[in-house]
Amino acid sequence: MPVKITDQFRPLFFISVCSFIIVSTLISQINAATIKGTLWTLAEGVPHQTGIVVEAVSISSKAETVQITLSDAFDGSYIFQEVPMGRYYLRCHGLDEYIYYQDPRGMAVELAVDSAQMWTGIDFHFAPFKKGIWRNYTYLEHQLPGARVHGVYQMANGEIWCVTNGGSCRFDGQVFTKMPGVLGHINSIFQESDGKIWISTTDGVYQYQRNTLTRFLSDSQLADTGAIVRDIDGNLWIEVKGDDNGIFKYDGQELHHFTEQDGLVANQIWDVFSDRQGNIWLTHDRSWSSSAGKGVTKFSMVISL
Repeated sequence: MPVKITDQFRPLFFISVCSFIIVSTLISQINAATIKGTLWTLAEGVPHQTGIVVEAVSISSKAETVQITLSDAFDGSYIFQEVPMGRYYLRCHGLDEYIYYQDPRGMAVELAVDSAQMWTGIDFHFAPFKKGIWRNYTYLEHQLPGARVHGVYQMANGEIWCVTNGGSCRFDGQVFTKMPGVLGHINSIFQESDGKIWISTTDGVYQYQRNTLTRFLSDSQLADTGAIVRDIDGNLWIEVKGDDNGIFKYDGQELHHFTEQDGLVANQIWDVFSDRQGNIWLTHDRSWSSSAGKGVTKFSMVISL
């Protein structure tokens, strides 16, 4: 039978309910536990030095995730605070699966939290699935030519070349060395199988070979250049930046210029690719294409471009 609460007792009833909720919450917090440990690699004394997600999962039919934390990226430690009473499995997010806190037999260990206790030494041991450590190389600390890096290339000898707003530099694994002599902003770098390196800039094309940098066809129309490729017949294809510049082919003796008048969908080109069959592929922005619905123009070498 429902109990009717008169108006004069309604405030007292409200206070009693609130007091019950507060007391229940305080009791829950008093009984909450702390769980902490470290994520170790299989090498003795070496922690996982990347942030890895760790979960405390309640043992129920729904396997509800109660708490989530992230391991420290420096020492591999993690901590759960105010874990309510209950039974839990702890697990980490692996590359393709969960990694559970286990006993020596490889069985998942159940943690029974029944009071405000401190669980320590709940450590995981598993092989690293995130390889390496991130290092930050900066303009001020490591003497990069510029603060904004536009491109990174690896050469055949293993060197890393960086293209910045202040020029390009080589990195041998220890120090950065600025490349002198290149004028303008570098747009791209292309290395051939014989080690010859082509540098495309806003001031034309440069060739780098045997530690010597020379300007390529300095009296030509090659000004603000982009992608460079060589086809199977030995021709060099050089993209020229701008809305109306198209692409140039250098056959070893002279330059040949191709534009919309020669069959290009558009004169503005985003990238150039040479396939194994001898075809040259040019990509265009659809919004700049002069042919509706087309974004790529294919040139077959059999039509004597």
